[in-house]
Amino acid sequence: MIVPATLKNSYLAAVSIWKKIQNDSDAILEVIAKRHGGTYTSRIKPLESAVLKIEKNEYTRPFFDMEDMLAGSIIVPVISEIIATRSDVEREFGIDEIRPLMVPDPEKFGGAYDLHLILKLKDSPYRIDKSVLNFRFEVQIKTFLQHAWSKAGHDIIYKPKRMSYGLVRIASQIRALLELADNVLANIESAAQLQIEPEYPKYSISKKIIEIMEKYWETSQLPADRRRAAGIIQRYMELAKISTPDQLDAIISNPRYADFLQLRSVTPTQTIFIILFIEKNGNIPKIVEENSKVLITDEMLDLCPLLSRIPITNRILV
Repeated sequence: MIVPATLKNSYLAAVSIWKKIQNDSDAILEVIAKRHGGTYTSRIKPLESAVLKIEKNEYTRPFFDMEDMLAGSIIVPVISEIIATRSDVEREFGIDEIRPLMVPDPEKFGGAYDLHLILKLKDSPYRIDKSVLNFRFEVQIKTFLQHAWSKAGHDIIYKPKRMSYGLVRIASQIRALLELADNVLANIESAAQLQIEPEYPKYSISKKIIEIMEKYWETSQLPADRRRAAGIIQRYMELAKISTPDQLDAIISNPRYADFLQLRSVTPTQTIFIILFIEKNGNIPKIVEENSKVLITDEMLDLCPLLSRIPITNRILV
């Protein structure tokens, strides 16, 4: 696109200021994004796009009054994080405008469902350059799905080489599907209850083992990845020839093992292995027969010297 030198020079002069605002705002917004499990990205509007916008709109100071001259995106995992993220942004910046102000029309699926904030930098005693305080810039808060759509479809929809009703319509339908997917992801446990769940033995056993862990240990004492922990315990059960979670529960609930459940020097999975090893009087031949390796730490040996019967070749050494 041909751009007159006058516009180029004016644009470059504005960009030097916008970069200062970008550096200040990026430092804050990146921290906020990470706090909510997300990422942050920003850009200064390219010359060609800025020139076209100037011709379309009336600005007193082209390149300076354009609120999306600097635009950023906070990208969070699920839609439920958007409001919490917005609260953090409001504490750090002046909010000049919020879009959309109203709930989107349920009969229309072509609008922007991510949140648009028009921000200003806040003043502080440490800010030397006060001139940047009057500049408005845009920050969107969106989910990863919304961001993926904007990256894949934005130029096709908003900057097409040819106008097409079919293109806009299919784009609107895709956005509606993504919005539905976002809502399901934000409430995935509730959504799972809508499924007609068949009885699947592997999952049923894991579920019961997780329930046993949660019965004897507090949440803070358990790993976040309960499924993997359940798989480890199931392997220990197989080695000790414990066939069902109910049998495991009966063993753990024996008063003779009450003190072991209070241990803090070993993990819950290690505690269960110690209990099963004692229950079997240190006789778990399948460990050697199947050439299995078991994690045995010094702390475990201190608590249960009987574990020294396990050959070194069958231990995971740390």
